[in-house]
Amino acid sequence: MDRKNVLPKAMQEQKESFPLIRQIIRVGLAELFFLVPLLFYAWATTFAITKDTAAELIILVLGILWALAIIEKPTLSSFRHPFALPIFAFMAALLISLFQTNNYYTALVDLGKWSSYFLVYFLILWSIQEKKWIRIILWTTLSAGALAALYSLMQFYGLDLPFWMHLRGRGRLFSTFGNPNYLAGYLTGCLPLTFILFVHSRARKYRLILAALLCVLYASLLITFTRGAWVALFLSFVVLIVLLLLYADVRTLMKNKFWLCGLALPLLVITLLYSTPNCLNPTGKSIVQRGVSSLDLTSSTTRQRFLIWLSTLQIIKENPIGGTGVGTFCLHYPSAQAQVLAKEKYRHYVPKTNRSINAHNDYLQLASETGTIGLVCFLWLIVSFYQHTLRFLRKHRKETPLLLFGIIGGITSILIHAFFSFPFHIVQNGMLFWMLLASSVIVMRESPKTPEENRFEEQPVSKKRRILAKRAAQVAVIMLAIFLSTWRIRIFVSDIYVKKGEILMDRGIDHQAVEKLRRATRFDPHNGQAHANLAEIYGRFGRYQESIAEAKKATINWFHPKLYHQMAFAYFKLGELKEAEEITKKAIYFFPNFAPAWINLGYLSLLDTGEALSRDNTEQANETLDWAIVCYLQGNVFQPGSSLPPDISSLLDHLGSRMSKARQTSEVLLRERIIPLYFFLKESPYLIVVLEPSAKAEKPFYSKVFFYCAEEKGHSLSGDIQIETLGGELEKEIRLSPCRVDASGPLLLSFLVKEGFPEGQHRIKLRLSLDGESILKEKEFSILGAFSRVGG
Repeated sequence: MDRKNVLPKAMQEQKESFPLIRQIIRVGLAELFFLVPLLFYAWATTFAITKDTAAELIILVLGILWALAIIEKPTLSSFRHPFALPIFAFMAALLISLFQTNNYYTALVDLGKWSSYFLVYFLILWSIQEKKWIRIILWTTLSAGALAALYSLMQFYGLDLPFWMHLRGRGRLFSTFGNPNYLAGYLTGCLPLTFILFVHSRARKYRLILAALLCVLYASLLITFTRGAWVALFLSFVVLIVLLLLYADVRTLMKNKFWLCGLALPLLVITLLYSTPNCLNPTGKSIVQRGVSSLDLTSSTTRQRFLIWLSTLQIIKENPIGGTGVGTFCLHYPSAQAQVLAKEKYRHYVPKTNRSINAHNDYLQLASETGTIGLVCFLWLIVSFYQHTLRFLRKHRKETPLLLFGIIGGITSILIHAFFSFPFHIVQNGMLFWMLLASSVIVMRESPKTPEENRFEEQPVSKKRRILAKRAAQVAVIMLAIFLSTWRIRIFVSDIYVKKGEILMDRGIDHQAVEKLRRATRFDPHNGQAHANLAEIYGRFGRYQESIAEAKKATINWFHPKLYHQMAFAYFKLGELKEAEEITKKAIYFFPNFAPAWINLGYLSLLDTGEALSRDNTEQANETLDWAIVCYLQGNVFQPGSSLPPDISSLLDHLGSRMSKARQTSEVLLRERIIPLYFFLKESPYLIVVLEPSAKAEKPFYSKVFFYCAEEKGHSLSGDIQIETLGGELEKEIRLSPCRVDASGPLLLSFLVKEGFPEGQHRIKLRLSLDGESILKEKEFSILGAFSRVGG
């Protein structure tokens, strides 16, 4: 019998124990791999939580059946395979990392996902002896991928489910995955398998079906415009072709040359279709341009990815051996990111500050959460896989089942994509990897173990005691499963109430939203998103103490700049200004590109300025006003369009009056001060702002000029400030002494004209020379008898 099509006869004839349980598990696995990629619930906050819940519950049920059978008749067959040792080592590393965690709730939730992967792996090895069931599971997997791909194509051409239009947070071409990147990662794992099944199939109708399937999957992958997935697919096919040429029967490939050429044509047409603007490419996007853009290291996406990787390396540096604990990357990321941005050489990444929950590189994330121990164990598993598969290919050269090549291609694609994304933290993508890994073991398995070889050695105890021990163990397994399933369901129900609460918040129905969010916290007291939303609503109601209490609960596992903004607002309303300032500075430390925090800090500094003036502390008032100006302008950089508050002009007027009293002459006073702060500019090399002057006629005139140069190297700055009438008549000239400026901090030039100016229209003209380059800045203003008003 052809070795390529069936497993050894001895394996097929092996008498199965628990045939009904094995059959249920096989069917359950097939349903698992078909349903989870397609399953979603519109009223959950994310697609992921629905898929996680469904996958873990199905796997838990199947795992109970397996455990009950193993307890009843202990066997080693599921644990005797080439990858057992590295897998158990990796499992141990995940458990060890729990001792490093500072949040057991988050760690246990993530550990549940990894445990599901392990269960999928062992369930496949225990329940499947025939290759036909591997084929069934692969077909259900590819069918799910095809349906998801078809849905993405419908979305690409504007056909979508109507209820998505009323819900927020749904990105481009999310299909049933919720994110185009998730879909692309899944498709890259499916395409090599589909290709091999196409080559291997002998029936014409199946080849036509597989060719159509390949075209749909490939077209969907292209329109996701996910560059990391494209790279993964290309490299995996390079590996696949090399292996086919080295180890496959060339005659088999030659027999399929007509079909391969026929397949190449539609794939080429699809590639050209989405590479040029045409009626079938309504977006006008080009995969060629998108691919070339990946080489641009200055692009927004690339710079953000670099910042995430640098921050992840910072976490690894601080916890190199045991990591921070499985699942806790999101809790440590903001602090690590802040430490990276604190270094001058990385300050240009400030606009890309984010609250990433994944490292966009699963290897780095594993190292950060489980330390070098976990990463080494996982790499050991990968190396072991390629060692055993290549050894098998060499041993059975020209006779290897073609299915194994497809499995290798799919696994390779997922592993490569893991350098740019996080497939192991997306349940359907992670399950695909572990299913392929288990399938490779079954395909390479040459002869089965006899039931006697598979059994554990039982201790010589009485039959009654042995039966009691088995029943106790089975009851314990069932009780544990009930607890875990209840916990998982409560998390999901809590998430649904959060989504309902957010929809009510968007519609302004806050009182009903509170009730939904309270229910969410009752189902899951650790739901940080629910507590954060409650903090926001309580702030609107004026219940500031409750708002702060909810915000503190949320920050245990929910990091968002708006949350700190809400806490600061509540403290401010309660009159606790020091606490408000501390929280605001914390928000800026974690998220330096969050404009509202800078603006709030500027406002608090204006309050400090007013307090200092009330105590006749002119020097302190001047310093706090300078700091307020810097904060407001930095906020304006990240949120263009916001203007400086009129209080600044009023405070300048008061300061001018106080400072002029201390001076007997009418001479001009010029004060230069550098604020030690790394000010950030997005595009311009420098920023100059002339503050809005405010003064009464013939009264002391006090104003400021803000200057910042973004370049690190020092520059020579000189020039003068001229105040003249609109007709061009010079009224006052203030010479600037040459000074050196750089990116170490903004320069504030404060100038006081004690005798002031007459009523009428005036202009401040700033003429600077920066390393010989002339810079001219003008600002018009008017001085009236009782008040001043900005005229330009």
